[in-house]
Amino acid sequence: MWSVDRPDSVWIKTPQQAARLKEKMANKRYAAFDTETTGTNIVRDYTLFWSLSLGDDRYFLERKMLDEFRPVFKDPKRIWIGTNTKFDAHMVANCGIHIRGKLYCTLVMDRLLDSERPHGLKETYEREFGEKVQTFGETFYPRNKAGKPYKPKGKTTGEIILDKWEEAPEDVIEYASLDAWMSYRLYCRLKKQLKQTTSWRGEDLWSVYLDMEMPFTKILYCCERMGTLIDTGYLKSLKEPMLEEMELTAKALNKAAGRIVNVKSTPQLQELFYKKLRMKVGKKTKKGAPSTDSETLEKWAAQGVKEAQLVLRYRKVQKIESTYVSGILKAVDDNNRLHGSLNQHVTKTGRLSSSEPNMQNFPKPSTDEFQIRKAFIARPGYSFVSADYSQLEMYLMAHWSGDPNMVKAILDGRDLHAANAAMIWSVPYEDIIAAIKRKDAKQPLSD
Repeated sequence: MWSVDRPDSVWIKTPQQAARLKEKMANKRYAAFDTETTGTNIVRDYTLFWSLSLGDDRYFLERKMLDEFRPVFKDPKRIWIGTNTKFDAHMVANCGIHIRGKLYCTLVMDRLLDSERPHGLKETYEREFGEKVQTFGETFYPRNKAGKPYKPKGKTTGEIILDKWEEAPEDVIEYASLDAWMSYRLYCRLKKQLKQTTSWRGEDLWSVYLDMEMPFTKILYCCERMGTLIDTGYLKSLKEPMLEEMELTAKALNKAAGRIVNVKSTPQLQELFYKKLRMKVGKKTKKGAPSTDSETLEKWAAQGVKEAQLVLRYRKVQKIESTYVSGILKAVDDNNRLHGSLNQHVTKTGRLSSSEPNMQNFPKPSTDEFQIRKAFIARPGYSFVSADYSQLEMYLMAHWSGDPNMVKAILDGRDLHAANAAMIWSVPYEDIIAAIKRKDAKQPLSD
């Protein structure tokens, strides 16, 4: 075990220093690492500086030193510890260094212990050890007259880091190398807690982590790295008709209103609906102004208010175009592949979440008039396969409870949720199914 006191940071500048560190690493299977990068895009951004810790030490290295450690990263027996380790693996991969060893992530470890709390490095470290550490903003951002840090406008993360490197390299060295050391220390603390905590099946959570979560991290990394092939030509074919429809809808709104109305302007919409059309004020914004949000407009649209129907239509097409057409076209790489992040540590239920972009939130084919999902294609010689457990939790409940009504519904091939609703409300099952179909048909595409 190492001292609780923070070890001094060591800047590895030369091949000779790197050789001595690699010799030290040869006797230790575990190492923590962290990267400071140009940004957060897992395809386009890359490492500027990085750090290592073997537990009782911490090292700072520049990007140019990555190649010196190529053999270490290629060692399949090595275990790499970090916080959001999957992200750091992408950042070194974008510099031509591909990690072959296992990836241990404190975000995932901490989520196993408590899914409700924050899992970030700084928050978790402060919670576990009671030591305050500087945030990225406190370290790298300039300060205003009141002494508070602020993010400079128009500057990327990489530019902000390099500005600090020119101004005060010692601050960059201290911050970067501390992250790797804290990750290692946090890993040891969380591992101990996981070993002392058992699941409902009686196994300790460290075993759950090793058997299920840890291998999954590398699988997700590979999925993210591969990405999904996008038919960009198909998306481009949708763009012009969408923009044309938005323009025609805006003109129709102006004609219905009898004046020019900027459909993107909240004050002008408030003027239109509450002063000209004299709609009744119901919902209000946080500042107390009458609302023109989707919920309010949908209520008016259902009452036949043409202006509300047109605004909703404009917003719907605009969201689809900006998020799922232009958004995807901007996000794809040079090989027309889309790379989203798949997160193990975000949801409370243990399911995956997706971000940058959220690939779990694309419109359903049954409600999508533009059929956005057709843009996702398999590479030549391959096919997409969709597999899902339908109402698995309900089937498990029926199995373990032996409830005769649930078992009968399953044997009859009925939807269990609809069957339960029919039983509770004494409504014919067929009426429930018909209502569900009507609701699905009216669902917004972004749902």
